[in-house]
Amino acid sequence: MQMLSCSTGGARLPHQKKKVYVLFRVYGLESGQIGLIIYVDPEVARKGGQLEFEADGWTVKPRARTRI
Repeated sequence: MQMLSCSTGGARLPHQKKKVYVLFRVYGLESGQIGLIIYVDPEVARKGGQLEFEADGWTVKPRARTRI
């Protein structure tokens, strides 16, 4: 597992947001091959086509990659 961290040395940047939204996707619970993907600012991933949100049952899944 890879750990990510970010530090500004305690200084607040002028454009720094006060809220951070993080989506944790846990998968493979029934298969035993458990995995975790963390999306920081999932709205950016949605706008970039990486995530697709469905309102019915609150399903969020990675969008299938297209070959170029």
